[in-house]
Amino acid sequence: MKRRTMLLGAVGLTGAAGAGGLLWRPKDKGAPHDTYFSALNDLLKREGPGRPVMLLDIDRINTNIDAIADSVGNNKTYRVVVKSLPSVPLLEHVMNRAKTNALMVFHQPFLNEIAEKFPTADVLLGKPMPLDAAATFYKKVDETRFDSEKKVQWLIDSPERLAQYHSLARHLGVKMRVNLEIDVGLRRGGIVTPEAMAPMLKTIRDNPEHLVLSGLMGYEPHLTGLAATLTHPAVEKVLSIYSGFLNGVKQAGYDP
Repeated sequence: MKRRTMLLGAVGLTGAAGAGGLLWRPKDKGAPHDTYFSALNDLLKREGPGRPVMLLDIDRINTNIDAIADSVGNNKTYRVVVKSLPSVPLLEHVMNRAKTNALMVFHQPFLNEIAEKFPTADVLLGKPMPLDAAATFYKKVDETRFDSEKKVQWLIDSPERLAQYHSLARHLGVKMRVNLEIDVGLRRGGIVTPEAMAPMLKTIRDNPEHLVLSGLMGYEPHLTGLAATLTHPAVEKVLSIYSGFLNGVKQAGYDP
């Protein structure tokens, strides 16, 4: 094949690829801001500081808070996730509006800040914390204002972590409330079966001066993506797994 023919062939292939690229390009669905966002944009242009800012619409925030609180109802607890609200005034607003003092915290510095600013808060750790993070919390917390024995639930996902926390509690001379993380089907960690949980429950029962069981927690965000109702098969499967773990707790002598 002549070199000229090869070059023309290459050009042809490039053209085909370019046409294919045009076919695969996403459609242009861009549009101007609606009236609401255009007004906000104009406001920032007139009165903004000339740098990126986070602008909060309190009316819309309140609408969302009310919708969540109403969906939870009076017989359940709305626990505010602090990692999404790294602002004490904003967090205080949400707690007051929702009439809740229950929080979920994912970060040791946040935990110490919560202990200082919200001494009556009930805090559940949203992930198992490294032992050093727990030790740092106790080193910095002011126990005269925040009763960590009653106000913090440490999330425990394995026998090894429970042993570590038990050792720390003995060393510090404190009692820890521990919440056991169970795997309800997401396969992102946690205790897999009630049988694996049994020896952990025994450890807690055998050491009441340093450990107390505060509950079980399962992580099931995949259900949200399904927009599932209580009768959805995926929800029923999760509830069945919960029920199995709950029976394990009862068999260990607890009255949940």
